[in-house]
Amino acid sequence: MFLYMPMHNLDHESKNYKYSLILLLGQNLMFMLTVLSNQGMISRDPTKHDESYLREIIDKNLKHLTCTKCLIVFPQGSSNVYHCSFCDVCTEGHDHHCVWCSKCIAKGNMFFFSAFLFMTLCCVLGFWFNMISLILYQSPEI
Repeated sequence: MFLYMPMHNLDHESKNYKYSLILLLGQNLMFMLTVLSNQGMISRDPTKHDESYLREIIDKNLKHLTCTKCLIVFPQGSSNVYHCSFCDVCTEGHDHHCVWCSKCIAKGNMFFFSAFLFMTLCCVLGFWFNMISLILYQSPEI
């Protein structure tokens, strides 16, 4: 959408048009992958853990390895687990809850989100580059 307005006057065979279209499609793809991928949500199934690990948590009363809101046990070796109050799930490698994606941005979808932000920045810069090009190089109509 950012690139449509300045692109409507461009020749559809030009490289600029093709690159802009590829960038715009890539941006939409990265957004969809961000929204549809698993953000790193911790499984609620206790059978995924070793029995010795579960026994150690119970015997030693290691409450820091459990979430009191989700009632789940964190995986072994996980250090950055956070409970999101918006999603009501625990995620590993939590960065933030994105209101535009309506989900957490964490370990599982961080790459797609970063690529989406980069492509969005490129689209905005491309929009302004095309607008300035149209203004500066537009032939005067008499």
